[in-house]
Amino acid sequence: EAMLQILVAQWWSRSRLRYTLLGALIAAGGTLLSCYVVWFAKGCKPFLPFISDLGLDGAMGTCFKYGLVVSASLLLLAFGDATVVRHKLFRALWLNPGWISCSWMTLNLVLFLMGFLIALAVGAIGFLPWDHNLEPHLMCASMIFYGGTGWAVGNALLLRRLGQENTVLGLCSYKWMRHAQWPLLAVSLVSLMLMFASLATHFSDPSEFKEMLKLARTDFQAYCHDSDHPDLAALFEWLLVTSLVGGVLTVLADLEVFVALRMDADFSSLLARERVGEALGQRRFVCGTED
Repeated sequence: EAMLQILVAQWWSRSRLRYTLLGALIAAGGTLLSCYVVWFAKGCKPFLPFISDLGLDGAMGTCFKYGLVVSASLLLLAFGDATVVRHKLFRALWLNPGWISCSWMTLNLVLFLMGFLIALAVGAIGFLPWDHNLEPHLMCASMIFYGGTGWAVGNALLLRRLGQENTVLGLCSYKWMRHAQWPLLAVSLVSLMLMFASLATHFSDPSEFKEMLKLARTDFQAYCHDSDHPDLAALFEWLLVTSLVGGVLTVLADLEVFVALRMDADFSSLLARERVGEALGQRRFVCGTED
């Protein structure tokens, strides 16, 4: 039993929670950066490939494929961590649980399901290059783009609500993250719209898009040097993905509060019994929000 308690403590430690979340994001960013370096080394024009272009050719495609699998695995674990941590915080910090609290915890579970699908799409997309498997590739991309934006909306709401419910201001690390998700969400929405607007402007006929994919499939070198490549749309795609990744990072705000509660001798036993809010009565403070 003592060994089990040690293992549980290590699993919910600050370092494990941080490294899982940061590892997922670093793996994704490192994969894309490494693939872009290979793209550039091949003599392709630097501005600007679509992210999916990085998975089209040789060693670059292999790096893209397996790097995203690593990222997706860690991302799924991080989404699970966030869901459990937020559930415990909601149960521990609320004085009067009822149907309203149930709706917030339901939203928390919905975000996990969305996160599961997003992680699945991230892990699968490298195995479905768009020059050979356009429809399944676009399904994965849509899950990442639309699902990621929807997840960001829910994440922003949960960050704000838990910010209002935190009982001890001194435990509220990374308070700025509770505000950061909203501007990141705005960037995601604008980038998504501008990306599709740019594509619609660039390709006046669907056959032109098919010709571009055919060139990528049959002559990669000609494709990556193509002066008619929709660079502006690619730029907005990069901005969209970067803002979505930044939104995932804001989950750290709730992870830090959870760990601080576990490490504080006055609150750790209360957190285990999920009675912090009742024990502290009306002693309530605002973390990261002011209402």
